Amino acid sequence: MANENVDVLKVVGIKKVAGKDERIYVTFYCVRPFPEYDVENSLSTVGNAVETVSANEDFGVQVGDAIEVKYGKAIPTKNGGVYQPVKGVIFVSRANGK
Repeated sequence: MANENVDVLKVVGIKKVAGKDERIYVTFYCVRPFPEYDVENSLSTVGNAVETVSANEDFGVQVGDAIEVKYGKAIPTKNGGVYQPVKGVIFVSRANGK
């Protein structure tokens, strides 16, 4: 049975880099339960799914935090893709217990 908190991401790593435009770009490396679709349509699922989330700020997120990501309106890109900016995070639990 799938975990009902599939939208909750446990942060296991954070990378910050400076872009050519001198802005800071942040990547959150996370684990989460497999979605119900994956559980129901796979021969087996063991452990957790992984996900990376890219943002333009760190929102005070620390390794060990459990978060839900809030996305903004999707923006078409020059290459025909879609970019959906991260507008914020909701802290489900904090690594430091606060």
